[in-house]
Amino acid sequence: LSITGLYSIEIKPKWSGNVLFNDGNCRCKYCSHEKRRLDRSQFCPSDIYTMDFKKILRGLSKYPFKVPLPEDKLLIYAHILHSSSFLLSLESYFRKGALNLGNISGIENLQETEYVKLIERHVCGEYEIPLVEFMLSFSARDCSFFIILYCESMEGADEIIVQGIKFWYEIKVIDIDIKSIARFDKYRKDLETFFTLD
Repeated sequence: LSITGLYSIEIKPKWSGNVLFNDGNCRCKYCSHEKRRLDRSQFCPSDIYTMDFKKILRGLSKYPFKVPLPEDKLLIYAHILHSSSFLLSLESYFRKGALNLGNISGIENLQETEYVKLIERHVCGEYEIPLVEFMLSFSARDCSFFIILYCESMEGADEIIVQGIKFWYEIKVIDIDIKSIARFDKYRKDLETFFTLD
């Protein structure tokens, strides 16, 4: 295992409806889209929302990186995801947002400016708002993150040891934008497809 300088990968984790169910049915929107493609990927987001190291490694090996990763880099990145709580926190956020769907009411005449104020109050920790948690979970579903791997200590970087070799890394999240309240009905219908799948 070795790297020189820094090495970075970008992952769009997407979301797998499978995290809400344990019945064997696949409710993954990513997978359903991929089935329509001739060059479809074998990757499923549920492969990386886990603490099972072998499953994470298998998931990364199937991920459609623009440039295939060497096996040694895959191993390091799998150890990073396995040791980090980042993806499990993201999954928890997805789950909480989805399960709040039934607690949302009174938004028919909600204006965008009022909605933004609700977000501000939620983020400031005044109280939990089901609508905001639901909408922010969809913001999180569109995010990407970079894992930046260093061969030497860097300020702010976390440390990990893989096969006796020390590396440093950072996880940077991008593309987190606030979704318009006008998209609520679309997101509600999208989520309901997961709950109504036979």
